[in-house]
Amino acid sequence: MGVVEAENQARARRIQESELRVIQEREEAEQLQRELDQQRRDQEAEFKRIVEENRQEMFECSICMDEHLVDDVALVEKCGHKFCRECMTDYIGSKLTENRFPILCPVCQAESDVQDAGFIQRGLVDQLALSQAQYDSWIDLELSQYSVMLDCRKCQSSGFVDSEDYKELQYIYCPLGDCDHVWCKACGQTVGPDQESQKLHSCDGENELNALMEAEGWKNCPGCKTPIERIIGCNHMACGTPGCNMHFCYKCGDSIIRSVLKDEIKGAVNAHFHQTTGKCPLFFIPAEDEGTS
Repeated sequence: MGVVEAENQARARRIQESELRVIQEREEAEQLQRELDQQRRDQEAEFKRIVEENRQEMFECSICMDEHLVDDVALVEKCGHKFCRECMTDYIGSKLTENRFPILCPVCQAESDVQDAGFIQRGLVDQLALSQAQYDSWIDLELSQYSVMLDCRKCQSSGFVDSEDYKELQYIYCPLGDCDHVWCKACGQTVGPDQESQKLHSCDGENELNALMEAEGWKNCPGCKTPIERIIGCNHMACGTPGCNMHFCYKCGDSIIRSVLKDEIKGAVNAHFHQTTGKCPLFFIPAEDEGTS
C-alpha cells in the first residue's frame, strides 16, 4: 500500500469517528433535553397540586352580600344559610339586647313559607367573638327555656331550678344547699320549712293580685303566667318575657300559638280572630257599642 492510500484511509477513519461522536453527542443532548422537559412538567404538576391543596373556597354572606374566605363562615346547620362571622355576631348581639330567644336564622326570618327554619345553636355562638356580657346573656336565655332562675333574699345568691318542677311547686326552697330559706311562690313571703307552717300560710298578696286583675281585666300569659295589662291596641298579645314567645288572646285569655316563625304566628292569629269563623274579635269593642250593633 502506498503512502497516499494509507493517508486517505486514516483520514476516512477520522471523519467517520468524528461523525459518530457528533451523533452520540446529539443523542445525549436530546436525552438530556427530554429529562429536563419531564422535570419541568413534574415541577409544574407539583406546583398546581400545592396550589389546589392550599386554595380556600369563597362564600357570599347572606347579610352583607360580600365574598369571604370559607374560614370566616358562620353556618346555620339546619337550613344551611351562610354568613360572615362579623355580621352574625352583630345580628346575635342585637337579638340578645332585645331578649329574643330562641334566635331564628336571619334569612329564614325574612323569608315566607319556611318549612324547616334554622335556629342559632350554642355551637355556632361558641365560634363567634361575642363579648362576655353577650355570652352570659345567651347562657341565661338558653337556660330560661328549661329552667327558672331563683333569687334568694336570705343568702343573696341565685340558682336555677327545672321549669317543670317550678310549675308544680307552691313553696320555693333555696336552690343553694347550705341555705334553709323557704318562701311562697305566689306572694314571696317567707314561710317555715315544715309542712305545718306552710299549711298555716295565707297568701293575701295573691288574693289581692287576683282581685285587681279581675277588676282591671288583666290577663295572665298562658305560657309563663306573667300578669299582662293591655294599654292600647288589638286583642292579639305577644308575651315579652324572655324565652316565652307565647301569643294569646286578651279577650278570652286562650293561647293562640307559641312560636317565633312569622308565618306560623300569622296563620294562627288569623284563624283565632277570623271575622266569620274566628273565636274572638281582633279589636276591642266597648260594651255600649256592642249593644247598638
